[in-house]
Amino acid sequence: MGAEPGRIVAVRTLIVTAHPDPASLTHHVAARLAEHLGPAGTATAHLA
Repeated sequence: MGAEPGRIVAVRTLIVTAHPDPASLTHHVAARLAEHLGPAGTATAHLA
C-alpha cells in the first residue's frame, strides 16, 4: 500500500512505522488502520 517510491502525492493521513520487523504488531496495527481509513488520502511509510 502507498505511492510509488519517489512519487509525491497529497494525503490526508500519513501512518509512519519505525519498527525493523515487518511482521511486528506495530506494522500489523498500521496496516489495519490504513485498511480502516481506506486507500483515498492514506499513505504508509516504514522508516526501519
